[in-house]
Amino acid sequence: MTSVLDDIDPDVDPCGAAKKLRALRLNLAAGGAPSRVRSQGEEVMYHAGNIGVLDREIARMEALCAAQSGNAKPRRRAFRAGF
Repeated sequence: MTSVLDDIDPDVDPCGAAKKLRALRLNLAAGGAPSRVRSQGEEVMYHAGNIGVLDREIARMEALCAAQSGNAKPRRRAFRAGF
């Protein structure tokens, strides 16, 4: 079984990795076969039971993509007034 990220290095192209992972998620949600993802020497098998892990990885790649392209959202900070 080949990895969906074989041709993309997430460190170099997180936007491409996020796009492929979103397509993988759609396939899994539609009942598609499990897929194997290899990245940085680690291999992960995604299937319907790991959809939450896949969602978190998609969010991480999207955040890296936004940071790389200069569209990162500023983090919210709570300020508290002392009276």
